Amino acid sequence: MANEEIERNIHFIINQQAQFVGDLQNLINEIRRIAEIQAKSLEQQAGFQTQLGTMASVTLTMVDPFNKLAEAQAKSDAKLAELATAQAETDERLSALINMFERYLSSRNGRQEN
Repeated sequence: MANEEIERNIHFIINQQAQFVGDLQNLINEIRRIAEIQAKSLEQQAGFQTQLGTMASVTLTMVDPFNKLAEAQAKSDAKLAELATAQAETDERLSALINMFERYLSSRNGRQEN
């Protein structure tokens, strides 16, 4: 009986060892899978970093033209305000001239009737 018990213990240990090897192989496979996922993630991150760098570069490139555009718009607004003021002055002077001409015509018509 002692030999049978020893044999059962040996089979038990061999089965346990086989189970342990299988579990260990599953863990190794899972670790490889996780490592692959992490490598892909790092590649994507590097790609995102490159894209972000490109976007930052483009943004910086656009700052100067936008500033120049804003300055040009401010100058245009100032000129437009000057033109509006000049137009208002011209309108006033033209109205005064028209009124003076109408009075002149009225006074001439009044003399011709007499």
